[in-house]
Amino acid sequence: MKKIIYIITGLNVGGAEFVLLRLLMKINKKKYDPLVITLREKGIMGERIERLGINIYNLQIDSIVNLIPGLIRLFRIMRKFKPQIVHTFLIQSALIGGIVAKLFKKVTIIWNIFSNDLSLQSNKFRNVLIFKLCSHLSKIIPNKIIIDSKAAYLEQKGLGYKCEKMEIIHNGVDINIFSPNKLKRNEYRQQYFEENEIVIGLIARFHPVKGHDTFIKAISLLKRKINNVKFLLNGSVLEINRGGGGIIYYKKLMKMIDEEGIKNIIHISDSKLKITDILFACDILVSPSNFESFPNIICEAMASGIPCVVTNVGDCSRIVGDTGVIVSANDPNALANALMRLIKMPSKDRKKLGNSARLRIGNNFSLSMMVEKYNNIYDSCI
Repeated sequence: MKKIIYIITGLNVGGAEFVLLRLLMKINKKKYDPLVITLREKGIMGERIERLGINIYNLQIDSIVNLIPGLIRLFRIMRKFKPQIVHTFLIQSALIGGIVAKLFKKVTIIWNIFSNDLSLQSNKFRNVLIFKLCSHLSKIIPNKIIIDSKAAYLEQKGLGYKCEKMEIIHNGVDINIFSPNKLKRNEYRQQYFEENEIVIGLIARFHPVKGHDTFIKAISLLKRKINNVKFLLNGSVLEINRGGGGIIYYKKLMKMIDEEGIKNIIHISDSKLKITDILFACDILVSPSNFESFPNIICEAMASGIPCVVTNVGDCSRIVGDTGVIVSANDPNALANALMRLIKMPSKDRKKLGNSARLRIGNNFSLSMMVEKYNNIYDSCI
């Protein structure tokens, strides 16, 4: 049995965290013995990983003061566990985990890098510096660098990452969990929506790069042209400080909603609910982001038979193909027109589009395909 240590920055809800969870859900425990280390909090995702019977160590590196004690503890865990593979998720883990793992002989080091947006709008200044530092270290530390999108691959290559070590593995979705579910759909809709209403959802953390302001402006353009349409917002308020933005952005959005006179057609759901409880209630999903790499929520919606309107950022257009509508980022008029196109579409045609979206995910971005590719890398590295 081969031992793998997974190192991740934190284990609250996020795209990279979901990828790690889904990978661990499907890992062959007869072949691999996994251990998870988080640099910061254990979080909600950590609790779910522990329920899989996988141990988690928390280094509690939440400040510069705790850095050295955290590094010492990481070294001791690696020395005791004796992994054949150290697999890091996100850029801080790549730096810290990569350097410590390099102290051990015969350890294969794999980096997972998810971001294609290195701007200060989306990242703390510290993280931008780490990205640039890791571009130099990529030549000597990792044996393999996994990127989740073509857009991220091009961004990291341009920054100087060792492209010969890079491989694209798209995030995968479990099409058994994310599938049309009339019962769950009705459970939520009966509480908050009328039976004949079209529900358009934006499910994303509250952060400037997610384009909530563009969405709200688009709703304002549509408000006099539509009836029987409601808009759903779901996102984490607890984590809106991550990467910048903060509570100020959330308050700005609530003020915009009041000023545009659209409060009566917007429903803000509880972010603590399961994603499936919220997502299945939607007839259309919108992703108005200014930056993305490979957003899981689009794949999850498509797998659930929900057609999507997305901005042409990251690999969003590659995911959607011809099963949804693609618009330019930061363009409320284009977004409003795209939404109107799907609103006016007969329900049977919208359902047919959703069925095509589900088929596209099953054929190109399923969880089984993702896990198989990771297993192939593990086998080749060992």
